[in-house]
Amino acid sequence: MILGIFAAVIIASCGPTASTLDRVAPPVRFGDLRETASWCPGFRNDWWQTIDRLYAEYDRDLDALVASRWDALAVDVSIARTEGRLPTAKQARAQWTQYQQVVRELGDRELALIAAMDRELPVEADVFVALLRARVEFRRACGMLCEPGEQLPGPLEVLALDGRGEPNRDIAVAATAAYTLLCNDAREAARTRVACFIEYCKEKPLAEQAWREAAAGVNAVAGLEAARRAEVAVDDALAYGYARAFERFRLSMLQKQTEFAQAIADDAKREDYLSRVDAFLHEGVRSVPAMRSIWQVGRRLLERSKDATPDKLARFDEIYQRALARQAALRPNLRSNSKEARAEAYAALVDVVTPLRKFLDAEVGPSGLADKIELQSLAVAAGKRTAEQAVDALQSTDEVAADARPVEPALFPGRDRGMQLLLGAPLRESVLLSLAARLRLSPEAVRGLVVDLGEVRDALHAATEPVTKEIGEELRALGDPGATESESALLLHFMSSLRAKTERVRALDRAANERMLTEIARMAAVPADDERIAIARVELSLLCEIGADRGMPEAEGVGGLTAVALVNPFEVVRSMGADEGQRATSESIVHARADELLAAHREARAVFELNIRALLGLLLDGEFARKRGETVEREPWRPRLAGMAAAQLRFRIADDLRAAQGDMVARAYLTRLRELAEPTIEPQRSPAFGRLDRFGAGIGMNAAQRAASDDLRAVVAELLDQADERRESALVALLRWRSQWIAVGGVDSRERWRELARVGPTGWLLRSRVDDADERAIAQCAALIELDDLRASDDSPANDFPLNLPARLRPYFK
Repeated sequence: MILGIFAAVIIASCGPTASTLDRVAPPVRFGDLRETASWCPGFRNDWWQTIDRLYAEYDRDLDALVASRWDALAVDVSIARTEGRLPTAKQARAQWTQYQQVVRELGDRELALIAAMDRELPVEADVFVALLRARVEFRRACGMLCEPGEQLPGPLEVLALDGRGEPNRDIAVAATAAYTLLCNDAREAARTRVACFIEYCKEKPLAEQAWREAAAGVNAVAGLEAARRAEVAVDDALAYGYARAFERFRLSMLQKQTEFAQAIADDAKREDYLSRVDAFLHEGVRSVPAMRSIWQVGRRLLERSKDATPDKLARFDEIYQRALARQAALRPNLRSNSKEARAEAYAALVDVVTPLRKFLDAEVGPSGLADKIELQSLAVAAGKRTAEQAVDALQSTDEVAADARPVEPALFPGRDRGMQLLLGAPLRESVLLSLAARLRLSPEAVRGLVVDLGEVRDALHAATEPVTKEIGEELRALGDPGATESESALLLHFMSSLRAKTERVRALDRAANERMLTEIARMAAVPADDERIAIARVELSLLCEIGADRGMPEAEGVGGLTAVALVNPFEVVRSMGADEGQRATSESIVHARADELLAAHREARAVFELNIRALLGLLLDGEFARKRGETVEREPWRPRLAGMAAAQLRFRIADDLRAAQGDMVARAYLTRLRELAEPTIEPQRSPAFGRLDRFGAGIGMNAAQRAASDDLRAVVAELLDQADERRESALVALLRWRSQWIAVGGVDSRERWRELARVGPTGWLLRSRVDDADERAIAQCAALIELDDLRASDDSPANDFPLNLPARLRPYFK
């Protein structure tokens, strides 16, 4: 409750500003080089060795730039943006100057890499070099116009959704020209946005001041209405400026991509491409391939339905044909010179798919199925799935099970997550049952243990619940301070009381833990100082100091505790897949650092409490100021990092395990630590890597094929082993960084990790090197074997790239 109140107050007291000065396009990565090469005819795979060497030099130079320039910009802008702190016009101009410097220096590094390739690669690589330069400059110019995890629908980003086909020189040259022309339009849109934002930063405070003066005036009602209208006008002017700047760029993209389409020789493919351009540049409009795939998936679903009849299928086909005809008639109007004609066509085209959706919802159900069909149809339209496979996925329950998160340990009665974090988590059942298993207690003894545990838990709850209620009452009382007490006196009194109460609760918790450990030792007939008992005692003691062994948004955003610092290292070694002998040895190694672990947790708890005190002081200052009728300009809240020593100990344990049991055990420990602390930190591996791995192992080959390819497979296996080592090293570096970087709101999905460039550029760079390890290995293997000769069971090419849908842009007609 206590941390929940803090978090709620912080969130309620702020709102995001309109700044996009923390949107910087991330630097080009090796996967971008491979993807661009796939469009270029005549690209020779033996060039990858030179490219890899030049790329490694480029990548090494990024660390200092990102740490010294980009991180600082991200911190300054993103904190202010997310917490609603609008900069002054002068500060906004300074941020714009800082932004331009970061963008320029990143761009200079990218262009230096491309210039080095131009010098060292033969003249046949000119098409590749020119296309790469144009795409890199386009993406950098568009940095402010989309989120770092997104890509705008440029020519090849859209064309890729129709399948790459054979590299074509005309397409590569036309795309180079289109990207080059679009760069200037993107830069102009960004400059306009910044000018609008700086003007907003100048006018918004004036409008707010006018509103405050009106509220204090004699004729407050009329004055407030006028002031409110003026403030709304300032907000509307910013929204209008942003929308108009982006609309000019969107129309330029529509024109340039229509011109680019003339390089596509195949009429059907050109028409599909243009319809996709229309769809991505007009959010809500479906392309011809999307309509076709919706029809294919929907029809196959109807065929499988128990109520399917020829008449229903015929009616569905007729609705689809009418939708296609209506779409074909309306789409040319999207390029009309008349804004009104474009707006009317857009509204009608968004509605074209509605009859198909209604028919499917009515005939197949359940409600909302049409949305799921559209999601599956994206993969069908991109050639990643057949309609049959999409229907299988729709009717399967496996995906839901795969996404299910592990069940968190039950909370101690009377303590919510925040209160348990503050007071401790006693009598953790998983720790006690794990101890019982290691001591080989009989099933009957374990059942008796569970009964005893319930009784001890109930008694402890009865003893501690009044204390937790008192803490909550005292916290609520802070929101209504007495007139005779100062902020500092109130805070001092509350924190003194809080420390006394938490120590009282911890003493009761420790006694309850010890009672259960004594009972388990008696049942197992082992001495109380048996190492297995001692290990459980350390685990329970850690949970008494800080009542969590998983990351929590409240723990991090308010208390400064990152997930790595909280994870129980004994649980890591027990669940890392080691055999019983390795597990026992590993537990002993961790236990050797028991005193350090406990000391680090106490240190983390001390900083955690200092963060609570600092935040309470901030909130009290604001409350007292409001009661005095004053306006307080507060700095955004950021806690101090707590648990740095605790996190470092988790990594030192890996070193201990490596020294005692070798690299494999240490790697298993670090892998499990990642899974428990940051389950979404690791990017998915490329399918191409898996196929190369199977090739290196000779899977699917007969004896003659294995013998003929022995030497080649050995080289491929060595390259993949090197990639594994680079990937593991990159993951460890990323986890170390994450253990010392506080994320307000957490990074709890792969999407959030991809968007990290906006708030934690160093983390984004470290994570990109995880992908680089595989991409560089795939390129090196491509110099030895033809990747497209490696086919999977679905007969898709091995040298493929992930489906990465571009952002959809909404037109503006006002």
